[in-house]
Amino acid sequence: MAIGVALRKLRENQGLSIREVVAASGGVLDKTTLSRIERDERGLSLKAAYLFSQIYNIGMEELCEMAVNRKAKPSRPPFDASATERKLVETYRELNRKRQRTLDEVAKGLRMLGDAKSGDESRRRLLEEIDRARGRETP
Repeated sequence: MAIGVALRKLRENQGLSIREVVAASGGVLDKTTLSRIERDERGLSLKAAYLFSQIYNIGMEELCEMAVNRKAKPSRPPFDASATERKLVETYRELNRKRQRTLDEVAKGLRMLGDAKSGDESRRRLLEEIDRARGRETP
């Protein structure tokens, strides 16, 4: 099934008119563009795909699969992690960039502390880095 036909079916199944979808897009999509997409006379831009995913409440991955008319097969096995590890990754992804960078620095410091070959030197360098970050000089 072509992406346009699938999008039209989604719209109709949700009882939405073309005008309602245009309004829901905040005017980004116009009536002509929407009609042409549904008739497969126009390609689907990333912006339009995102708007459709939000308006029709479907994931971008599902929309992409509809566009290529098949389910994607992962090239490698999915990351095998415990529920706790998956939750940690999910929480990290929800952080803003500044907090992610802070957490990255903490992780870097912990790796330095865990360095078995030069543990004492790593600890000293880490403490120096922390002191420098706080604006203090190390003796």
